[in-house]
Parts: sequence; C-alpha cells; structure tokens
Amino acid sequence: YSPTFVYSGGSERNIYFSPGQISLAYICGDANHNGKVNLLDVSFIINDLYRGGPDPEEPKAADVNSDGKINLLDISYIINYMYRGGPAPDCTM
Repeated sequence: YSPTFVYSGGSERNIYFSPGQISLAYICGDANHNGKVNLLDVSFIINDLYRGGPDPEEPKAADVNSDGKINLLDISYIINYMYRGGPAPDCTM
C-alpha cells in the first residue's frame, strides 16, 4: 500500500509501509529534501562534505551516481545533468 500525501513543504511524497517501519520516499538528487533537484542541492552537498554542514536527511538522495558514496563525483553529476544534458540522477544503489 503506498498512499500519497502532501507534506508541509507543499510537494507530494509517497509513504511506503512495511511491517514495523514507515519511511518517506525521496527524489534522487534532492539532497536538501525540498522536493526539487537544483543548484541548492549542489550547494547542500558541498556544505555537507567540505564545510561541516548537515548530512542529507536521506543519504541515498545525494548519491546520484549510485556508487555507494557521497563525494565530488555526485556534485559533478548533478551539474552535468542540470547544465550539460547529462544523464538523470540514478540512486538505485
């Protein structure tokens, strides 16, 4: 069962129910969890990695190249996707 709801940020999210567990779905590339993939996500990852900022609420959302790590390659991947027509983020790992 997977109902959709609107959270306080205004974007729709899916909730997935498992026995004893509830988790919110995430958008691959949306590191700052605001419902969009944009330059703010790049800034969020840079802040997390290099300036001691907060970790992403859902770390899988920031691992856009699906290599199991959040690093400079993920930042480059998002920029390539947004501005150079590169492949869409892939968080299947």
